[in-house]
Amino acid sequence: MASLICGPLQAVRVVTNCWEQSCRFYREALGYNLLDEGALSIRQKAAFGEKLNRYSLWGYDSGSVVRLLELEDSQARPIREGAQAYDSGMAVIEGGTPDVMRAYYRVLGCRFGAYAFPKNFYVEGPEPLGKVLMKSVAFIGPAGEQVFVTKITQREGGVSLLKEKSVEGINAPGNVAFSLVDRQPLDNFWRAIVGLRPVNDLSVNDENAPKLWPGHLA
Repeated sequence: MASLICGPLQAVRVVTNCWEQSCRFYREALGYNLLDEGALSIRQKAAFGEKLNRYSLWGYDSGSVVRLLELEDSQARPIREGAQAYDSGMAVIEGGTPDVMRAYYRVLGCRFGAYAFPKNFYVEGPEPLGKVLMKSVAFIGPAGEQVFVTKITQREGGVSLLKEKSVEGINAPGNVAFSLVDRQPLDNFWRAIVGLRPVNDLSVNDENAPKLWPGHLA
């Protein structure tokens, strides 16, 4: 079957009704550049939602982008308000960084939150992963989105799937992670419907990994 999605991740869409704060999060806290902005057309509103208003694209000159969409409803709350990264069905943005601690203090200095202090943990799997020691932190965006920022601090074999170099410390999204209780239905969807297959398939057994998100019982 031909794949319906070709190539790497191109964009992550975030709907927000706190426009200025969301723009400040990606501009000041994550250090992204404003690449484009404007108003949604009538056709776009018909396709994506009549209450959506303007958009802006955030990222760098190359790589994927975050597309913010403004929702004209001041009473709207995130569908998964208060959700943890490991809650079933949760989708989380993930990007690389050359300096996790710098990223952590930068985001907190801009008055945005993180779930916990950055943690080290090991992950091991077949090529192209190899055995890696990672340091990660999970940030919380104004619209309820969660952003994992990770640095590969030590590697044995494999190649990096996350860019770890950027102009200002935090890279554009490298992937989106999904949490689920039973992976088989999702596997069937991505294989049979979308036509994609796993690049890596492994278990994360390091006890420090769940400490990134307080309250999780490993």
